[in-house]
Amino acid sequence: MFYDISKPGETSGYWSPDVFHGTKLNLEFRLAPEPPAKRFRPWTPEEVPVGAIIRSKKHAWRSLILGVTSSGYIEIHDGGFASDFTIDNHEYSLDHGKTWLPCGVEVES
Repeated sequence: MFYDISKPGETSGYWSPDVFHGTKLNLEFRLAPEPPAKRFRPWTPEEVPVGAIIRSKKHAWRSLILGVTSSGYIEIHDGGFASDFTIDNHEYSLDHGKTWLPCGVEVES
């Protein structure tokens, strides 16, 4: 349930802004737990986002993901192959570089 808080000097709201300064009220608060950190696992060949742009977090290069070979290697536009792009070092974008996501699939902690 939510109540309006009155502006300083007004009494129209349910609570006044100085409610926390008084000693007459015994208020208790519960802090929400911090959400668990996101965890990712490497892509399987079926999950690789073909057509996405991939970039390194450490080096200044970008490339296009062209596909996955029959042995499971990811082929990128500059002719490189990788068995997996490490989640900590690479990101990919599906919207031409507007947003970047970690390489991999999010899993429950």
